[in-house]
Amino acid sequence: MPTDLHALLSALNYALAGGDFEYILEHAADDIRWEIVGVMVIEGKDALAQAFEVFAQSETRGMELRSIFASHDEGVVHGTMRVATASGEERSYAFCDVYRFELADASTPLLQHLTSYIVMPQTGALTELLGEGTPPDEG
Repeated sequence: MPTDLHALLSALNYALAGGDFEYILEHAADDIRWEIVGVMVIEGKDALAQAFEVFAQSETRGMELRSIFASHDEGVVHGTMRVATASGEERSYAFCDVYRFELADASTPLLQHLTSYIVMPQTGALTELLGEGTPPDEG
């Protein structure tokens, strides 16, 4: 029976939040491409493993997956995360990850391409444009 893509998307996000980078590498194609929009592009499994060494310096303090959408070979995950940086500073952000999988066979989808949109709150950034408003719930 084919892998449940919805469950895989959830598992990949929890693996990232929990620092289980081996799980992600097991499910990644050799020529994976991960674009964190406006920040960096990581190409190839070896480069991904190196990036995870840097990511390991932060600690996830909480994550909420708000929605997961999956189709044949693509999926989207939307949520929020709280992390403590290497310096101990806690930061919250919202994210939207767009996944595309290579279907090597019916039971083993490999992560081929990931695009991550990350939004970190910035005081004043949109307030100037949109005016004061009610801030969204943190949870």
